[in-house]
Amino acid sequence: MTRRRVIAASAALTAAPALAQTARPVPAEVDVVVIGAGAAGIAAARRLQAAGRSIIVLEAKGRSGGRCIADTVNFGMPMDLGAHWIHAPADNPLVDLARAAGFQLYDDPERPRLMIKGRSPREGEWEGFAAALTRAQRAILDAGEAGREVSLAAAMPTNLRDWQATIEFLKGAWDSGKDTAEISCVDFYNAIETRDLFCRQSYGAILAKLAEGLPIRLSTAVTKIDWSGRG
Repeated sequence: MTRRRVIAASAALTAAPALAQTARPVPAEVDVVVIGAGAAGIAAARRLQAAGRSIIVLEAKGRSGGRCIADTVNFGMPMDLGAHWIHAPADNPLVDLARAAGFQLYDDPERPRLMIKGRSPREGEWEGFAAALTRAQRAILDAGEAGREVSLAAAMPTNLRDWQATIEFLKGAWDSGKDTAEISCVDFYNAIETRDLFCRQSYGAILAKLAEGLPIRLSTAVTKIDWSGRG
């Protein structure tokens, strides 16, 4: 498949479900209402359908996929704007589902590049960064392995000098989307995985494909749940 066809296919995967889902009428009565058309909602809906239940999925946003969304326009190739890493591929059910649907998955190339204020590192700077990162990582993993329920911020060294802010960003916002004070060393240790995969057509395209055919009502925010009915 050429790059042009890959881009066109992923764009279609991202857009087509939204167009189809908005056109479906909402059934008057169903066995189960699933709230949210992210990964969990899509999985729940498919399992319920397989069990023979009638369902409707209500999604507040104008698209399905939750935080898995891709930009297929601005860069000439798909780029994930949300979730991107496919962690724990040996146990992750999305791996088999994605491959069965024809998506191309590849290993994280692990080729980090350090830039310092727009320039390449000078002599000794890369080594200084690597040493500081290793110290921080070791302190976090030692705390996690010992079962110490402390935050990354509490476990990390505070004398990483010029690299302190950079490494706090890497271990917090970059790795986990949270401040290091909000991340448990035990959780971080338990989440360590030696291998990750990426999807060439984008993570967002996988979720869009998995949502195809489901009765999803987009732009429908749930503001209240009424438990008084017989269901």
